[in-house]
Amino acid sequence: MKGRKLIIISMLIALVVAIGAFTSVLAADDDNTFRVVNKTSRDVRVEVYSRSDIPYGSVDSDDDGVQKIFIVPSKGSDDVLLDEDDTYYYAYQACGDTIDGSINMKDDIEIVIPACDRKPTILWVRNHLGSTTTLALIQGDDEDTYDIEPGLTKLSVAAGDTFYSYDACFPIQDFNGEIHILDNGKSQLIMRSCEYYASPVAEFGAQNVVSFRIINHASFPIILTIIGPINDLIEISPGENRVTLVAGTYDYNFYMDYAVVSGSFFVSPNGNGAVLLSPEYTIDYGLIEEEVFE
Repeated sequence: MKGRKLIIISMLIALVVAIGAFTSVLAADDDNTFRVVNKTSRDVRVEVYSRSDIPYGSVDSDDDGVQKIFIVPSKGSDDVLLDEDDTYYYAYQACGDTIDGSINMKDDIEIVIPACDRKPTILWVRNHLGSTTTLALIQGDDEDTYDIEPGLTKLSVAAGDTFYSYDACFPIQDFNGEIHILDNGKSQLIMRSCEYYASPVAEFGAQNVVSFRIINHASFPIILTIIGPINDLIEISPGENRVTLVAGTYDYNFYMDYAVVSGSFFVSPNGNGAVLLSPEYTIDYGLIEEEVFE
């Protein structure tokens, strides 16, 4: 009988432990992570509240509106679990300023406290590539990566000189450069389409590339060689042809009527005007003139 009681007690204890573990799992499923990254040279105290009327640094231990207080180490990070879908208010002091805001914990949230010589701001990224692309932003020793979807994306970053890098197109190319991010939140980075880099616009700028008319009066296509701001070999069909050229002066030549024809033309910045390609003489097919009889 005594042994049976011990077995029953052991089973009850195991059941309580299992229920506790199951409850903990359910509780964890109802939480999301609030993560703070500290890039300053000092530890930062972060306070989290359930109400917005609690001033930073004057915490009343009896106030149930205070949810969490934690220290984020310099050049490090820390996080806390908060109830899913609830709205919280946070505050911290860094670089001589008190920063506060609100967060809705429907998802995991991360905020970055920038170094004191860099003000927090916004960078707008326009992705014309047609697919999600990973963008790396490097400021000093700090590097952050972002998955940029096609269209317009708003990033919370720090102001200042920033190196950027991403891979795109086929075959894969490495695009990189430097951008100065202003603290007014209006800076923009454009991830251009692969077709853009295959056009003259990439080298000469959009304001210099125009649509120009070349008119072929012959009844057959002409292979036209042009030398100027860009050099190219173009097939000009009979009639009017629209070609993309860079504004400037061009020398040209083509073969017509058993001879090489050369000349030059000017492409204005607005693309007005045209160049005409015509036979210089009529081919003599050797027809016998009609005899005159008396």
